[in-house]
Amino acid sequence: MANMTAGYETGVKIFDVAASGFGGCPFVAGASGNVPAEDAVNLFQQIGVDTGIDLNALCRVVDRYEELLGHPLPGRMNRVVKTARECQS
Repeated sequence: MANMTAGYETGVKIFDVAASGFGGCPFVAGASGNVPAEDAVNLFQQIGVDTGIDLNALCRVVDRYEELLGHPLPGRMNRVVKTARECQS
């Protein structure tokens, strides 16, 4: 996330991310996945960048991924949004 912020500040406007951080290298044991899209969207929204992405809708997609896979995924923002939804109901 820090590298994305630094890149943005130097003019980078397009970043590769993946919903829930899916990905990684299948050839290197323990290789980390991609930056979770929901975490990146939150980061940019927090610094005032309009991503055009509905964070709540994206988090519902991640919820579905977790349901299908039967375990939590690495993104952090999805847990925050899910907790906020539960507190409102």
